[in-house]
Amino acid sequence: MATLRSCTAISYTPCRNGCVAQPDRGGDERAGALKSLHQFVAEKRAPLAVRFDVNPPSLQTVDTRVRRGRGSEPVRYPLLSLPLYLVERLPRILHGNVWSNPA
Repeated sequence: MATLRSCTAISYTPCRNGCVAQPDRGGDERAGALKSLHQFVAEKRAPLAVRFDVNPPSLQTVDTRVRRGRGSEPVRYPLLSLPLYLVERLPRILHGNVWSNPA
């Protein structure tokens, strides 16, 4: 697991009993830095992923493919990106249905 100093962002996947945190290691997003998050969302069939970083808030639909055995499968989910200062507000944001699926 990465330490906070080596993380560029932290992604959360909400579930019934809370959230699962997954640090994103440094790297270029375009080069697949979110690949592990895509894989995790596909395996757990998560309805939403939340990412905390230094960028302004955004909601986007991620539409990609993940490897499964010898092939691949499509995965599509909403990714809510929030600035770090909103981390303590995540439960309120999620339970208040502030986000909606843009798909």
